Formats: sequence, C-alpha cells, structure tokens
Amino acid sequence: MKYAEIIVDISTQALDRIFTYGIPEELEQEVTVGCQVGIPFGSGNRERKGYVMRIKDTPDYEESKIKSILRVNCDSSLAEGQLLMLAYWMKEQYGSTLVQALMTVLPVKAKVQEKEVRYVQLAVSPQEGRQLLEGYEKKQHKGKVRLLQALLEESTIARNVLTGVLHIAPSTIQALLRDGVIEESTR
Repeated sequence: MKYAEIIVDISTQALDRIFTYGIPEELEQEVTVGCQVGIPFGSGNRERKGYVMRIKDTPDYEESKIKSILRVNCDSSLAEGQLLMLAYWMKEQYGSTLVQALMTVLPVKAKVQEKEVRYVQLAVSPQEGRQLLEGYEKKQHKGKVRLLQALLEESTIARNVLTGVLHIAPSTIQALLRDGVIEESTR
C-alpha cells in the first residue's frame, strides 16, 4: 500500500499540518501530487477536502491508525499541483504556515449570485396608452406622463432605469401596476 501526505481543509488556520492517509489500490493510479481528494477526518470521520502534498511507500506511524482516501476529485489539475509545491516552498523559505501559503497561491472561487432584473412593459394596447397619456397630461401627472412616453417609445424598460434615469417614483410605478396600465416581469 502507498501513502499520501495530505493538507486538510485549507480554510481553517488551526490545521497547519500534514496528515498521512492510505491510498486504496483502486485509487493508486488516480492519486497524484497536487490532486484534491475526499478524506475521512476527525473522530466522526466527516468527509473533508484535502490536497495531496507527497506520496510515499512507508507511513510515519502505525498502519492500523491510518485512514484511507475516499475519493479523488477528477477536476484537479497539474497546475494546482505545481501551486501546492510553490506553497510548500514558501512555507519552508519564509516561515509562513502552510495554510497561509496555500491560501496565497490557490485561486479563490468567486461567489456568484444571480441578479434579478425587473422589467416594466405596457399592459394595454399602444392606442389605449396614448389615450391614457393625454389624460395624464391634462391632469399634470408628470411621472405617469414620462413613464408612458418611455414605454410607448420602447416596449420594455428595466425598472432601475425608470427610477434612476427617468426619475419616476416607485409609488407612480405601483399606481400604474394597480390600475393595470403596466405590468412587471422578472428575468
């Protein structure tokens, strides 16, 4: 059996040491330096992510106490392995912790949130819209006039454009939504 030295869960500063895990025969061909693996960790054997730092033939301590790697993340790349070696070198050269060095060299995945954009469009025909526009002009409803003029020119407008660029109050938009003159959609 071969053994892998693995740095576990680089997100926590408390685990700045390497742990030894056994490499099951069925995974021997897949486990390489730098690859990401799933390992049982702690007394509860909760699965954690780890990175293989080195592969060796003999363990540092009693074989009966060594747990085995559960799975190999196939998405790991050679570049990531080279970054791990750079981090190990940084630790040795500059006296940093391995976790700090790894956090410096490994790319950070950006958290991406979906952005919802709300759009407003006419819920009435263009002819009805022009009639309503005339009525709003007579009553001097300036916000409603600007909103209807914009929607008669362009069929759909983002709500943030209405409030930010055209300076239409949200209450004006709500009033036209309530009256069924416009409708709102989200993308």
